[in-house]
Amino acid sequence: QQAKEFLCRAAETKLENPDKVLDALTSLEKSCKKKFKEDSSAFSKDIMDNISGEWRLVFTTGTKERQKKTGGRVNYFPLKAIQKFDASTEPKFIENGIYG
Repeated sequence: QQAKEFLCRAAETKLENPDKVLDALTSLEKSCKKKFKEDSSAFSKDIMDNISGEWRLVFTTGTKERQKKTGGRVNYFPLKAIQKFDASTEPKFIENGIYG
């Protein structure tokens, strides 16, 4: 919960230390992987139940290989980039947009 609150603040201000942002993202990723291993069906259902809506790209981390080369860095994404999801339709709907 602490990592999520920190990342919400970082997304809002874009002023948080990038190394701490990467640590928080890594922490959440590990937590999600653990939950998936414990009950993949429930985890997947939770994702599908909560993914519909608009999501804004705020941070980029690059691939694990790129992180190793750069020492693990997070960059704040400079443009407004949004993904829209609707998991209630068949087929499922996704739209990407980048706005200058």
